[in-house]
Amino acid sequence: SYYAEAPFIFIEYFQLSPSMYGFLGIVVASASIVGAKVSKRLLATYKPEKIIYIGCLVMTGGAILLSVITFVGSNPNVIYMVVFLIAMFILLLGIGVALPNCLSLALVDFQDVIGTAGALFSLGYYVIVTMTIWGMSQLHTGSLLVMPFYFLVIVVIMAVFTRVFIFGKQTSKSI
Repeated sequence: SYYAEAPFIFIEYFQLSPSMYGFLGIVVASASIVGAKVSKRLLATYKPEKIIYIGCLVMTGGAILLSVITFVGSNPNVIYMVVFLIAMFILLLGIGVALPNCLSLALVDFQDVIGTAGALFSLGYYVIVTMTIWGMSQLHTGSLLVMPFYFLVIVVIMAVFTRVFIFGKQTSKSI
């Protein structure tokens, strides 16, 4: 959804040129890379299920920060844009922490057909991404508030699902 809404935010609201907006892809890429590195380090201490939950909490923190700074608002200036980017970085960092662990856990039971399973899970992933972007496009009003609150709703749902379905599943196995 970032890709659907970000051009409107950075080009129209913050008045960046399209080429300057293109450089913001570095923020997205670096958040994903840092998230993957953090995830790898956490694997030395925690199970993937716990890392997914940690990623969800980081995403929630980023979405809350993004929502608060957007709700409080400011004139479109460099400081406001930097704070906005920091909040986006935190949110995307959480995705970088959680996503590799989600995908690896999803494939655990399919080792004998890993190529086909990987392709099908990738298809499912892109269907979900597409539906999320479509949802954002349906909500687009030109307001800065829509994307942060949309992200907040999505990450809270993800955290609840993680808590219920992953940790709930572990609790029932231990009984």
